[in-house]
Amino acid sequence: MEESEAKEATELVWRIRGGDPAAEAELVQRYGPRVMRMLQSLTRNHWSAEDVHQDTFATVLQRLRRRGIDEPAALAQFLRQTARYLLISGWRKARRRGEVEENLAIDHPDPDPGQLSHVLRREQCERVQRAVASVHPLRYRQLLTRYYFDGEAKDRICADLGLDSAHFNRVLFRARRSFLDILERQEKLGHGSRRVR
Repeated sequence: MEESEAKEATELVWRIRGGDPAAEAELVQRYGPRVMRMLQSLTRNHWSAEDVHQDTFATVLQRLRRRGIDEPAALAQFLRQTARYLLISGWRKARRRGEVEENLAIDHPDPDPGQLSHVLRREQCERVQRAVASVHPLRYRQLLTRYYFDGEAKDRICADLGLDSAHFNRVLFRARRSFLDILERQEKLGHGSRRVR
């Protein structure tokens, strides 16, 4: 990250924390297009991307107004991570309702502030990383990481892995299902251990 960009991001965070509405508008203007491009790449659906985009900025602004972030200079990264967490939260909710399809289904994440701030916690990030690391076979893990977390283009991944578009969709669907199963098992184990205490 360039020093000037880090400085501008830090100043922006402090202005928002100080209640400057112009800074809030600047946040969306400066970072909105980047986040939208990432979400469109991940969802392949403009309306789903738009929903998560709005929720991302609502969540981040709420967080910045209340208590800021640990590393203000890493604001862009914080926005990307928030968008990804909200995306994953949407998949999980759709799966619980039996709405998981071949195409990514995104719902509005629960707007309750407690739920949204929980998504941002480092603990959630670590759970997701552990779940991805547990996905087998390796091909599934690589696909999830490259497509959802690194934001690589589908065409490039297909070329590297020798897949056509339809086969890519099938493998990605199975990889997502494996990831969500692991994540749910981990959470059940976590809840169980807390009750035992």
